[in-house]
Amino acid sequence: MLFLIKNIYIRSNIIMKKRNKLVVMLSIFISIVLCQINVYALSNDDKEINYLTKDETVKIEKFIEENMSGGSIPGLSVNIVKGDKTVYQKGFGYSDIDKKKPVTSQSLFEIGSNSKAFTGLGILSLEKSGQINLEDEVVKYIPWLKVKYKDKEVSITVEQLLYHTSGIPFKTIDKIPVSNEDNALEETVKTLVGIELDSEPGEKFQYATINYDVLGLIIEKVTGKTYENYIGATRC
Repeated sequence: MLFLIKNIYIRSNIIMKKRNKLVVMLSIFISIVLCQINVYALSNDDKEINYLTKDETVKIEKFIEENMSGGSIPGLSVNIVKGDKTVYQKGFGYSDIDKKKPVTSQSLFEIGSNSKAFTGLGILSLEKSGQINLEDEVVKYIPWLKVKYKDKEVSITVEQLLYHTSGIPFKTIDKIPVSNEDNALEETVKTLVGIELDSEPGEKFQYATINYDVLGLIIEKVTGKTYENYIGATRC
């Protein structure tokens, strides 16, 4: 689903030097997403909705179709909300090109790195409640996760994972297995055991998706809940 949100720009590749900035950014992002999800639930069916003017509809659909063509996008779903009302809802293209299965408002899409915002807020919620400390070493929660830098065992902190300054290489994205198993998160983190870091922890920024898989597993270890259940029950 694509939400068109005016005047909100989130840059995920900047290291926030102050923790309160991170809290604000995550809170803004999650508030937007949750608000949109709650409103969207009011119109959770396959039918098209359009309360826009003819001119608005033409402009929006032209914009969508041009960008789909330019970006080779096979399909997407658009939901526009004004106030507490869904004013436009429509699917474009196909969710399965071979089978010519059209996209509808019920089509499922991977949310990708959007989940990092939820993970970050989950970690900060645990810190606020005193269950973790951002300066704690990761091995406090995952004792078997040993990593090296220049062939010497080193420690990574929770905060370094949050800011992508752990030294874990970007290329570890290839280590993330495709799995829907209950233990998929732990199996992903296990691929890091014994890994050689690209830099000393805390030394410099290097984006690595798997940093947030480690944070997700920390959430599970600390709470005793699955990542999904904890995040689903957590309120900003």
